[in-house]
Amino acid sequence: MWSREKRGFDLLIARSNEYHNVLKILKKIVHHLLRRKIFLDVGAGNPETLTSSIGKFFEKTCVIEPNPKYQKLHKQKGYSIISSILETANLKPETFDFILCAHVLYYVAVDRWREVIEKMYTSLTRGGILVLVLHSEKSRTHELMEIMYGRKLSVSAGKLEEIISKLYSKTQVYSYPGKILLQSPAEYNMLIEFLGKSLPKNKSHATRKIQEFNKELQIDNSGWIITIQKD
Repeated sequence: MWSREKRGFDLLIARSNEYHNVLKILKKIVHHLLRRKIFLDVGAGNPETLTSSIGKFFEKTCVIEPNPKYQKLHKQKGYSIISSILETANLKPETFDFILCAHVLYYVAVDRWREVIEKMYTSLTRGGILVLVLHSEKSRTHELMEIMYGRKLSVSAGKLEEIISKLYSKTQVYSYPGKILLQSPAEYNMLIEFLGKSLPKNKSHATRKIQEFNKELQIDNSGWIITIQKD
């Protein structure tokens, strides 16, 4: 993996307990699946996090990942790749036993949430489960990302729950605690640089605000997990 981004990624995993808290819940959900043949990770990013940890429970792992750098890492793992964004991905009906969509809906317009959720739900096998993961809109991480993007991000567990409760009967909501505990301002700067890699190339609008952002070494990283099981 490209060295500077790898350092930022390793720092995030080492200093955050979000990964372990989310993984603990996901393992319990996977354990109760009727079958575990094909797993789809939407917007998978680096395969060394949830993709690998959950993929080992399935016969086959597929990912939706538009980033060529991450695609290369997934290919090395032997995963099947859909190289597009969620909105344009072609998903076959009744294909996946488990779909994970973690921290992706921020980048999808709210008026398209129903469309993409229905697309993923349709691609589930009977008894399959779709899992949606979002940062809490009240978390410090969410505030930081909005500063970096210079706009409000689409994230509201309440809004999402409202949408799916009208469409599906088998849903469940979990909350998870999360903290990023940094040890120095230098680590804060490294984390900002890593998170900024997902921004558009022209991100000068955010530079001044990021520099002004209070360099807290403890950042709230809590969030929500919402599950939908197919009848």
